[in-house]
Amino acid sequence: MGGGIAATGAYFGLLWLVSSDLVPKAAQAGALNPYDIARSAIILLGAVAATIGLVFALRRQIVSERKLRIDRADFKHREQVEEFRRKEAKDAETQRRSEWHAERNAERIRDLRSRYVTCAQQLADPAEAVRLAGAYGMAQLATEWDDRAQMQSCIDVLCAYLRMPARTVSTFPGAPPAVPAGELEVRESIVKILVQHLRDEDDGFWQGASIDLSGAVLEYGNFSGCRFTGIADFGGARFASRARFDKCQFSVSADFRAAHFDQDVTFARARFEGQSLMQDARFEGRCDFASVNFLKRFVGTHTRFMLGANFSGAHFWTFVDLSDSYFGLKAGFASAILDGDVNFTDSTFLAEADFYQTRFSKGIGFNKSVFAGTFRFDESTVRGGAGFNETTFAKRASLQRSEFQGGLKLADVTASADLLLDWSQIRTRWTLDRSVFGGLFGVAKVTSHVMPSEVDTVYAKSPNWAAMTTPTV
Repeated sequence: MGGGIAATGAYFGLLWLVSSDLVPKAAQAGALNPYDIARSAIILLGAVAATIGLVFALRRQIVSERKLRIDRADFKHREQVEEFRRKEAKDAETQRRSEWHAERNAERIRDLRSRYVTCAQQLADPAEAVRLAGAYGMAQLATEWDDRAQMQSCIDVLCAYLRMPARTVSTFPGAPPAVPAGELEVRESIVKILVQHLRDEDDGFWQGASIDLSGAVLEYGNFSGCRFTGIADFGGARFASRARFDKCQFSVSADFRAAHFDQDVTFARARFEGQSLMQDARFEGRCDFASVNFLKRFVGTHTRFMLGANFSGAHFWTFVDLSDSYFGLKAGFASAILDGDVNFTDSTFLAEADFYQTRFSKGIGFNKSVFAGTFRFDESTVRGGAGFNETTFAKRASLQRSEFQGGLKLADVTASADLLLDWSQIRTRWTLDRSVFGGLFGVAKVTSHVMPSEVDTVYAKSPNWAAMTTPTV
């Protein structure tokens, strides 16, 4: 009905418009056709309707988009609220877990401390079995404790037990006190516990642990294959039985100052990454340092090797000080590599001193040393100066086929037997001043740019200087 009214209104509206003064008289005659007016009215009505529909559609689109934006904003807000609630719940759970872990950790620490006190008390118990249980318990505590300081405290207790004098008993009146077998068992077990946790293959390896056994008396000393990643202090310790440190690694410093080894000891293939201190150490048995690596300085002043020492194939990367050392039997340094300065001043070699094919990257000093046995220095290389001033050679000394790049000092030497330099190379100045050579002084095929200094030198047999080779410059 509304459409009909609109159509009628449009028809009469157009009819009025065409017949009004707005349209010229000449055009009115052709424009007053009822059918044309009706058709134009329908077209106009359709255009108006389409325009209205478009306006309404556009309005609905705007309203729909606005509603969508509102819905999205509402969804985002609800999502943010939900995320905030989840975060609150998560934070609350994290806080709860943190408090739970803190409580558990505090409870665990209380338990560890309680066990620590118990184990310490067990170590002081008169019964050997109880002390042994305390030792194992203390070692387990050191493994379980995450705190490095607390772990070290447990290890220190075990080491302190070994440093304390052993418990003794009197067997019968007038006899000296003796260490009971049970006490020896406890001490040996503690050493074995330490060794067990200082080897890589063990799950409870004590990384960074320092071992302080200074002054301890060790009836058992097998530390073979241990890795000392902290300080290793054996200063003043006494090893009553055969000691083994072969294949050990000392990551920090190794202190064996004034240590006493009653029987044989081996350090073969060990690796010293920190400084090695062995001043005043005493080795009563055979001593093996074969193929050892000394990455930092090695200090062995006043060391006593009563049955000699074997350093064959050892590699000294820096300074070596063995001044005033004593070798009761063979001193073997064959094929050793010494990359730093070497000091043997005032040393005594009672038997053979073997430096065959030894390489010295810098200088070496044997000044004031005594070689009571044979001295073998054949095919060795010294890139720095070689000093033998005031040295005594009681038997044959062979320095043949060697190379002295920094010169050779043989002043004030006393050689009772032959001293041979045949086929050697002396690249700079060398001196024989005030020396006494009681045997043959061999210089055959010696290569040198200069003749030696011979102030007040005494030869029992005249050297064959003509056999030397003097290269032309």
